[in-house]
Amino acid sequence: MSGERSEPRTKSERAISRISSLPLPPPSTSLTSTPSSLLSDFIIFIKRTFQPSQIRKKRKTGFLARTRTKDGRKTLERRLKKGRKELSA
Repeated sequence: MSGERSEPRTKSERAISRISSLPLPPPSTSLTSTPSSLLSDFIIFIKRTFQPSQIRKKRKTGFLARTRTKDGRKTLERRLKKGRKELSA
């Protein structure tokens, strides 16, 4: 048995192995290209982590969620005192 694993175990290891297996551009083009084009090439591989969901937002920051906890009630009280039209999300 060698010290090297056959397959990556974690998500980050899989991502690193996937990125490291990509072909690199020739050195001459990478030196002459602009930083913005290099950035746009890199952005292609960035995963969009924010997946908005109205249900999750309401469950976490909605009025009923605020009323269930002591700190949530403090938040509602602060917003009411400040004169906010909407007390919660």
